[in-house]
Amino acid sequence: MEDPNVTFTVAGDYVLRLTVSDSDKDANDVVTIRVFAEGYTGLIAHWKLDETSGTTAVDSVGGHDGTLAGDPVWQSAGGQVNGAIDLDGDGDYVDCGGGTTDHNTPTWADLTDEITISAWIKGTFDKPWQSIVTKGDSSWRLTRDCHDGDSNNVMFACNDVGQIYSGSTGGVSDDEWHQIVGSFDGIYMKLYIDGILAASNKVAEGATIALNDYDVRIGSDAQFDGQREFNGLIDEVRIYEIGLPADKILAEFIADGGHNSCGITYLIGDVNGDCYVDFADFAEMAANWLKCNDVTEPGCN
Repeated sequence: MEDPNVTFTVAGDYVLRLTVSDSDKDANDVVTIRVFAEGYTGLIAHWKLDETSGTTAVDSVGGHDGTLAGDPVWQSAGGQVNGAIDLDGDGDYVDCGGGTTDHNTPTWADLTDEITISAWIKGTFDKPWQSIVTKGDSSWRLTRDCHDGDSNNVMFACNDVGQIYSGSTGGVSDDEWHQIVGSFDGIYMKLYIDGILAASNKVAEGATIALNDYDVRIGSDAQFDGQREFNGLIDEVRIYEIGLPADKILAEFIADGGHNSCGITYLIGDVNGDCYVDFADFAEMAANWLKCNDVTEPGCN
């Protein structure tokens, strides 16, 4: 038996093949492992939305400061982390730029191969089709909508790649804080609510996100100006240039003070979301594992 351990010293994607054989039978499997440079997170923009006055929302990572439109109200306290911004659903939003007509010189927001969008939201959502973070409607977007008439629904969409809906899984219309994350890693689109996978879809091989000319907006959609505007609170908006894995999304949720439906700190290992870590969680994990026999499938995560 050869040594199964391997050490990577250079960042990049590595394809590994494991082969097992004896005199009668053999089997093999292939897995892709991504290695990041030390300290690299993929985070390219982070609007903490902790301002107390003024018309600028500072991007603490990439310098892509946003400009307030309408009459949003800064909330110095009561956000998921410190303060937040309160949008009334009628002309309020934050314009973060990133639009261009010259895609030969892409902007920071022209993410085609991978992306993760993360935001905390709070509201009762009295109208359908509300934008959380979008780059128009024909590139990428994270929204709260009424797909199938369900006011709890959230959607993550990447044009030319696909779109996924949460259904009523998350229960986001309860006027409590919820973290919404959409992630595309070039293979899967995944949607998370409060650190838990709510929906996923394997995309067509080689699919990439369409480009458009519109600016990134928080709480609105530049392609539907004056429509689909968010009514409620938004906090801690982040954009990554990579598809974050589930463990990083959960870690971010916990670091932001995330709590599960039991009202306590999120329980790692609570697979079925019943607020206990017990044999039932192991049974569900085992059932999913046996169902697909592939740990790269969402049902096995």
